[in-house]
Amino acid sequence: MLGHSFGAATTVEVLRHKDRFQYIGQGIIYDIWGAAIQPQPPEDEPRHRMDSPLLAINSEAFMYWPDNFKSVMSLCQEAKDHDALVWMMTVRGSVHVSQSDFSLLYPQIASLLLKMTVNPRRAIDLNINASLEFLKIVMPARISAMNRGTNEHLLELRTLEKLPYEHRLNQKWTAMRLRIPHEMRIRLRPQWLRRHERKKRRKSMSKHFPTDPQGNILEGLEDLQLGEEIWMHVGPTRDELERHGLTPGKDLENHQNSGMVDVTGEEGRCRDQHRGIEQRYMERG
Repeated sequence: MLGHSFGAATTVEVLRHKDRFQYIGQGIIYDIWGAAIQPQPPEDEPRHRMDSPLLAINSEAFMYWPDNFKSVMSLCQEAKDHDALVWMMTVRGSVHVSQSDFSLLYPQIASLLLKMTVNPRRAIDLNINASLEFLKIVMPARISAMNRGTNEHLLELRTLEKLPYEHRLNQKWTAMRLRIPHEMRIRLRPQWLRRHERKKRRKSMSKHFPTDPQGNILEGLEDLQLGEEIWMHVGPTRDELERHGLTPGKDLENHQNSGMVDVTGEEGRCRDQHRGIEQRYMERG
């Protein structure tokens, strides 16, 4: 089952009630709205705790929402505690509407007002390809064999050591929009000049940028190469993959004890309103 925003919260509840929805065996949640998530069932009700494979894909704007991110992390831990395969990632430069057709229909609004920096088509591609890779792993072989989607190996990325915060705005705009450093300088520069500089820089690296089926580079306000477009927060450890009969990727390190992003970081040392969101999680208990 797959859901976006409030639909993602519905997906979680369905996964927690397997006695009612026995035909649902996996879940994909896009930018879940944490306020709609019901509290985790008590330990004496294990049948209503989530134990199915789970893929969570966040927008970067929602990643900076402390309470929401904490809720998603708790869902991942709930599934991991029941030996389920879990991934959680963020599409860099994306906002909440990047996982819908709104950004495709109104790209200028998404860019100018919401400060989306990723190419809208590329944002959709990353969500779809990651979802297909997930289904190919967790679905029965007779079904996953029909998957002919492009495998970008997105689920094989290593988890971050700490949360990034480069596009985080102040608390007023949390989860709504991103911050674009030097935005006026970027937008006021003539488009032909920007394209000329990009082509010059990309000439020797064209194979490292995402393209459409015609081979045209999918441009955004940020030039992110393949492999840099995703931040991985939660992923299976080497032991977890081997227990499920899967071969760990070569880049997966043995010392990933939990397979989850660390909740400490240098940005948390500043004791003002802009201190790291991980530090605020810890202070709130």
